[in-house]
Formats: sequence, C-alpha cells, structure tokens
Amino acid sequence: MNDQSPLTDLLTNFHATCSGQGDINAGTNLLVIKAVTLANLSRTGCGIEPPKLDRLKAGCSLLVNGGLSASFASEVIGQVALRQNVLVAQIERLIRDKYAEAEKKELTAFEFPTGPGSNESENALFRLEQKDSLVSFESWEEWANVLSYPPNPRIDDLAANPKLLVTAKGPRDLEKQLRRLHGNRPLVWLSLKDSQEASSYATSCDTLLNGPYPTGEFGETVEANLIVTDPGDLLARIATRADEKGAWLGRMIWLVDSTLGPNAAEHAPEPGKIHVSDTSARFGEALTAVLAKRLNNRDAGTVLHPLDLAAPQLRWVAYLKEMEGKLPGITGTARSLLATLAFGLIELANAPHCKRLPVTPDGVEALGRWIIQRMANTRMAVRRTAEREQKIQLAQRVLWKLSNEQMSKRDICRALTLAVARIEEVLSVLEPAGLVRQVNGSWERPSRNPILETDLETLFLDT
Repeated sequence: MNDQSPLTDLLTNFHATCSGQGDINAGTNLLVIKAVTLANLSRTGCGIEPPKLDRLKAGCSLLVNGGLSASFASEVIGQVALRQNVLVAQIERLIRDKYAEAEKKELTAFEFPTGPGSNESENALFRLEQKDSLVSFESWEEWANVLSYPPNPRIDDLAANPKLLVTAKGPRDLEKQLRRLHGNRPLVWLSLKDSQEASSYATSCDTLLNGPYPTGEFGETVEANLIVTDPGDLLARIATRADEKGAWLGRMIWLVDSTLGPNAAEHAPEPGKIHVSDTSARFGEALTAVLAKRLNNRDAGTVLHPLDLAAPQLRWVAYLKEMEGKLPGITGTARSLLATLAFGLIELANAPHCKRLPVTPDGVEALGRWIIQRMANTRMAVRRTAEREQKIQLAQRVLWKLSNEQMSKRDICRALTLAVARIEEVLSVLEPAGLVRQVNGSWERPSRNPILETDLETLFLDT
C-alpha cells in the first residue's frame, strides 16, 4: 500500500499542521503521541476487534527525538500528570474524611464504599475455601474460574495502588517508582538529559521492554509501556559509542523531527482560510474518558473498538518483515503499532463533547508506514554518522602512532589490533590529503604540525 491519500485525509481531519504550529511532520508526531498515550493508559486487554482475526491489543513504546516533538510530548504527559494529581488528591481527601468520621464516632477502623459485588471468579474461590478436605473432582473447574478474572476493583484497591503514570528523577529512582501501580499497567515517561543517563537506564528499561517486569514479593509482574523524549538529539552521539548500553533505545518506535522524509501532507484549505485545530481540547476530553473507563470499578471490562484491521494487519506484518534489514527487530517492536494507533485515534475521534471524526483502516495503515519509513531513514543517517565518527577516531589514532616513527601497515594493524581493511580504508583518505605518505613500504607523517579534528571531519564527510 503506497497511496498517501488516506494519510492526507487523516491528517486533514485532525488538523495536523495547525497542531504542529505550522510544522506538518511535528503535528503528525503529536497526533501519534496522543493516540499512543491514550492506548497506553487504557485498561489491560483493550484494543481492536477486527472480523476474522483475534483481538489486537493496544499499547507500544515510543522514543520521541528532536526538540519540537519532544516539547509536544512533554505537554501531553503534563496533562496525564495533572489528572493523576487530581486522582491522588481525591483519594487523600476521602481518606482524611473517613478518618475524621471514624474519630467522631470513636471507631477504631473505617470502611471505604463497598463497590461492586463479587464476580464469578471471586465466588469460585469462596466456594473452594468453604469445602472440606474431601473436595470433589469438579474442583479444577472452580480453580479455572478463579484464574479467569481478577477480583472486581474497589475504592480501597485504588487507594492502595493509584499510580497510572510513572516518572523518575533518574535511573536509580526509576525502580523505586515502580510501586503502587494501578492494574500493574503503568505508562513510564522519561526525558533523556545526556548519553550517560541514557546508558544508566539500560538495565531497567531493557527489562521493562522485555516484559513482564517483576515487582512485589509474591510474583506480581508489571506490563509497562514507555514514552522517552530525546530533546537534545542524543541518538547520533549514543550510536558512536562502542558499548551496547544505548541499544535499548532501538527497541522502541521512533518519532523524529528529522527532515529526511517522507514528509506528511494535508489537503490545502480554501484560499484565505486555515484549518483550525481543536485537538488540544479534544485530547483532554478523550484522556479524561479513557481514564474514567479504566477507573470505573462498576464495569471492569475491556474496551474493544470494531475496526476492520484484518487485512491491514496481515499486510503490516509482511511489511515489517521486509524492513528488518533496515530496522533489525522491528517486526516485534512495531507489530502492535496499528492496533495502538487505531485504538487511540478512535478514542480521540469520539471524544465527548466534540464533533466525531472518521478513522479508516487505510488511514491507520498509512500513518504506521509513514512512522516506520521515517524511522528507517533516521537510523540509516545515525549509522552513517556513527561510522564517520569511528573513522575519524581511527584516523586520529593512526596519526598519533605515526607522529614519532615510520611504521609498516602490518605494524599499524598490530599496534591498534585492527584488521588490514580498516587501516587501508583510513590511509586511503589520509594519503591524498597529504597527512601521511608511504616511503619504502612504510608510512610516515610528512609534517608534525597538529591536525584539527574539524579537518578530519571534513575529510570523512563523504566516506
């Protein structure tokens, strides 16, 4: 599927250019961030239910690279944090009122509102608990019922585990914050300050991305999704390092401010008019609705939106397999992207008190391909940058070795423990530039004058 018109229709309906404050690509990234955030904050098991295909669960992890898109992402997360603060404030007020009421009545304890009655799984456990040691052969069926659903949530459960959004002061603080999680499904938001911090997050974030993440003392696990912002464009710098501690960043879907393309587009408005965006207010309404459905303990079921993603999902997996050469591991990383986008876009399109907007399977698929193509182009550019940096560093080492003596090619290879091909690649650039010369089978520097790193950067621009 290469037709861009479904994507153009989608972006026009959601006014991406206006949302991006004139930058169509950043506006499209913002739309994706909103959709993914809504999907990641939904209750476990929510997603898309296409005909003739199993349920497609919503949820994925994002790396938002670049100053403009990262700033938009921070604003989106700020809205989530605001609602979490309101929720915590409501719970704290309820607890204080309950304490005051208990003290007034001279009670030693207080009770929360009862909430919904027991579900069939809870009743099954109760029946098993009531039986004597001579249990009947049907007991396995009761245990099957116990494992079918969690207990119906109550207000005291919410008071004990209210956290929907997890943020951290730094790598050491992250593990401490993965506590008191609502439904053991947090959205984790991190903003990277420098490459050292990115490396320090590696162990925890790798484990979170692997899922499930262990927490608690009784085997409880967490299913988390990450949104990581990279406003300072650390990707290129991290890629030049020899260690693997930044590799976890490659295990997320990238949204980039890059100009490498492909570029998004909207249908042009009528002359003298502009598309005015309402997606900020629309997102606020959709966010409140998603969280309300997640917290609703009177209806603990999942939300499944009907959208015919059967054929697009099959094409999607085949497309991701084709992209593996450019993006190793992308089939696993992005398999759930279509369902995540579809779920979030539908929630955004159907936000309460807002005009309903159309969301089509073709539009969702086109948006997914746009994301992956830009990610692939960015990764190729990052790899070229990393390779150039490595060549510059190697050239510096070769020049330093030749500062005081002549050396044969074999001696240079031995001194630097590198293959002949790597050394020849660097010498072939340094020799035409007059920085090294060959004399009687050995190599030397014709001048001992210092060489600026910027001069080397210029030499290796096109290699």
